[in-house]
This record gives sequence, structure tokens and C-alpha cells, in this order.
Amino acid sequence: MRDRRMLLAIDSCEHVMETVAPLLEGVFRGTERVYILTTSRESLRVEGEHVHRLAPLDCPPVGASLNAPEALSYSAVKLFVERAAASRKSRRAQQLGGITGRRDLSQTRRHRPRDRVCGKPR
Repeated sequence: MRDRRMLLAIDSCEHVMETVAPLLEGVFRGTERVYILTTSRESLRVEGEHVHRLAPLDCPPVGASLNAPEALSYSAVKLFVERAAASRKSRRAQQLGGITGRRDLSQTRRHRPRDRVCGKPR
């Protein structure tokens, strides 16, 4: 890792703060070209840390009865829907490269209409 240029991204550090903080501080001290990006509800309190606080996303009120356009007017709902759609597309792309994709292709071939001469398959 010492000689590599990379971005190390770690999400939700607050759950493993006691383990992650000293590890990341060691990476920071021992490398020059490794950049670290973390998300956490609290600061890691380590050397070299720059904290950028983000405002919370807008959420609908608890128990609100909303239609889809109304729900999508809230930033938290909109982000959730966008991430779910992206995840679905990503999962589908992975499947197409694997067994599921081959199975779909074979089913397409199997259900393709055959040329017929006098009612019999050619």
C-alpha cells in the first residue's frame, strides 16, 4: 500500500471507531499517495482529519399518507429510490455476465419460432 496511489473509502465508521481510527491514522502516517474518505456520525479524531458536516436529508413526516410524486419531493425518499434503481441495474448487469444471463439467452433460443415446411419443423 505504501507505494500505491489509491482512495480508501470506508462507510459508517461510527460502529467500529475504536478499531478503524488507529488503523487509518497508521495508513495516513505511513503513506503519501493513499487518500482516505470515511463516513461517520462522529469525528474519528485522528491526525490529518478534515471534517465536512452534511445536513440531514428531508424526510416525510411519520405516518404521512403520500402518493409517489409527493414522496419523491423529499430528498431522503428520492435518494433511496435512485440508489435502489442503480442497485437493481448493477445486479442485473452482473447476472447477464453469469449463469442467469446464459439461462435467459438459452430460453430465448428455445422459444424462438422455427421455420416450418408443411407443418413440420425444418
